[in-house]
Amino acid sequence: MTNLNTGLIYTDVSGCIDCNKCIHECPVLKANVAVPDGSGSYNICVDQNECILCGTCNDTCTHNVRHFRDDCDSFFDDLKRGKAISVIVAPAFYINYPSEYKRVFGYLKSMGVKNFYSVSYGADITAWAYLNHITQTGKMGNIAQPCPCITNYIEKHQPELIPSLIPVHSPMMCMAIYLKRYKNVSDSLMFLSPCIGKKVEIDSKRGLGMIDYNVTFATLMERVKNSGVNLNAQPEVDDVIDYGMGALFSKPGGLRENVEFYVGTDALVVQVEGEHKAYSYLKNFAKRAGSSSRSMPMLIDILNCEAGCNQGTATEFRHSTDDSIAFEAHQMRAKKVNGMTDAEGNILTDPADRLARLNEMFADLRLDDFKCNYDTSEALRTRSIGDMEINKIFADMLKTTHEDKTIDCSACGYKTCLDLAQAIAYGISYPEKCVYYVKANLDVQIEHQKAIVDGFANINNLLAELTNDNIKTSESTTSINNHINEAVEQGGVMRKTLEDIQAEFANLNKTYMEIATIARQTSLLSINAAIEAARAGNMGKGFGVVAEEVGALAKKTMSTVNVNSENSENISKVLNKLIADTNSLISKIDNVNSSTDEITESVSDITAKTENILALMDELK
Repeated sequence: MTNLNTGLIYTDVSGCIDCNKCIHECPVLKANVAVPDGSGSYNICVDQNECILCGTCNDTCTHNVRHFRDDCDSFFDDLKRGKAISVIVAPAFYINYPSEYKRVFGYLKSMGVKNFYSVSYGADITAWAYLNHITQTGKMGNIAQPCPCITNYIEKHQPELIPSLIPVHSPMMCMAIYLKRYKNVSDSLMFLSPCIGKKVEIDSKRGLGMIDYNVTFATLMERVKNSGVNLNAQPEVDDVIDYGMGALFSKPGGLRENVEFYVGTDALVVQVEGEHKAYSYLKNFAKRAGSSSRSMPMLIDILNCEAGCNQGTATEFRHSTDDSIAFEAHQMRAKKVNGMTDAEGNILTDPADRLARLNEMFADLRLDDFKCNYDTSEALRTRSIGDMEINKIFADMLKTTHEDKTIDCSACGYKTCLDLAQAIAYGISYPEKCVYYVKANLDVQIEHQKAIVDGFANINNLLAELTNDNIKTSESTTSINNHINEAVEQGGVMRKTLEDIQAEFANLNKTYMEIATIARQTSLLSINAAIEAARAGNMGKGFGVVAEEVGALAKKTMSTVNVNSENSENISKVLNKLIADTNSLISKIDNVNSSTDEITESVSDITAKTENILALMDELK
């Protein structure tokens, strides 16, 4: 929205904390717009099209982020450039600065201001025009329009009341018209103003281009102080036109006192002041407008500010709680009530004589010069929000019962839940502004989180079981490792035994070879003995028998040695194979041992990680 914070009242978003006070006090639903700031919070900005410049948000904001603009800088810039400017002064200025105003005028005079004119004289003209208009039309239920916030509100938000707005210019404009059309003042005009909203009136069609600057009390006096101006050193300058009862317009009921002063107390003038009362009064008045004039007051003296213009939206002492301003206003009233005299100088006490004197004073004025028209094009065409849309918004906000929809706690800033729903429908607020929605949504999230936590608990239990299983696996793997290590040791012992047996068999084969050698030698000896026995004849028969037996024994021995040698060779082959198989088994056992070591290490790693996961799960829970 391009019109946010571009008007006379704006938000310094750098300091906005989304406290909703400005929304709560504002009489206009759509004037404040919540804008997400990207961090989950909102900046409450001002829609200048909707804002009526009532100043309640400036009063309410305790964080000093609501500010206003006026024409102070451009006024002083133009003075420096030599532009001819005169000042029309709101009567509240005399009351706010009774001992300083003349020297402030002296300072402005030194800066180039030509003349000073009190708007109180314009208020006298306004009172004259009001009474003449009412007398001519006989219309009742007239809404007075000196207050620009009230007029702005009616034009924008309750255009059905425009026919009830009395068609007479405000004192400021009456003064400007009088100066321009009757006194031929050609200077540009600055209005020294207690009100932010006067700028809208100045720039409107009703302003007629007669006033160039709205410079507020607060801004002017701040500039004077910050510039180091010594007011005591300034000459005293006063305004140049005398005035009467119009000086009372700035106080609550001032217009009512003017009417009663001129027509008596029989005329019913309803007095309404303050942002909290004025706009609700107008809403109720709209329901009665157009009914029998007997139930209508002659005039409704209605002001935005509770203390009137004397403590207007742009006054330095708006929040003052002492009685100094009220005292000055009372002094002003006493002086003016007893100030109207006839041609001989006698104080006029009869309202009819006073009214005659007022008409005599302004006999040269044309009533039509001080009448105005209101701009019906200012009325904002707000789309209506249907029940279906509202109910959907309530459903999205988890508000399903009548009680849910009428909590009306105002924490969101809006006075009712329905107002918030309408604001959401208009796109100027969000469901998250409702604390009950946030709570209900949080409850739903908590339920989801509980389910997640339950899931975590189940996972936790499974992980705990897994940890126990891992520990058991680790213990079993360690046991297997121990057994395998024992088997490896036993395999080594077996291999050593087999190698010893193989060595013994090698020794046995060697013995067999030695026996075979002896048997061969014995066989040769038996052959030689047999030959010798044969040579000996009968003498050698016995020796021959022995030689034959020895030869047979040698053959038998050789045969036995050969068989044993063959068996020994087979056993040796078997032993060699057994040793080879034993070495292969030991190698495989070593591989198994390495694998179980890796398994043990992996199980330990898994156990450690599982314990970390369990700790994390506990933290998440």
